[in-house]
Amino acid sequence: MRSFNAVGKDVEIYRNHLLEASAGTGETFSIENIVVRLLIEDRGNCEALKIENILVVTFTRAATQELK
Repeated sequence: MRSFNAVGKDVEIYRNHLLEASAGTGETFSIENIVVRLLIEDRGNCEALKIENILVVTFTRAATQELK
């Protein structure tokens, strides 16, 4: 399995990602950073993304509360 560094500038965030990890390994942190990067990074000629156009799915109530 490849490692994933959500804060690394070399990570292509403009595509689908599946993060699979054990509890406490930073998957919610990764999701948060991907969403923030999608909202603030310059995309050249493309329109800026809006939060309502980003789908985030998680499977625990704790992670959902953190993301809210």
